[in-house]
Amino acid sequence: MLSLSPPSDASLAKAIRRDRIWSLAAIFVVCGTAWVYLAVTAAQMSAMAPMPVQWSVMDWAAMLIMWWVMMAARMLPSATPMILMFSTV
Repeated sequence: MLSLSPPSDASLAKAIRRDRIWSLAAIFVVCGTAWVYLAVTAAQMSAMAPMPVQWSVMDWAAMLIMWWVMMAARMLPSATPMILMFSTV
């Protein structure tokens, strides 16, 4: 039988703490993965040939992915306090 009574303060605090831990872990994993990707890409750039004048669809896709990863690596650390604050609401 399901209980319809409100959760106790201790169980609510425990759930909020667990959500914050998972949120932080996810942010660290995404941010760390993005920084590793950027480091590997930067190391490979010195050996790259000059870009062709005409970009292909793959060039645009690679640029879009690189931009998205770079934004995640740079913006998530500064957004973490707000993400954690709103995860408690």
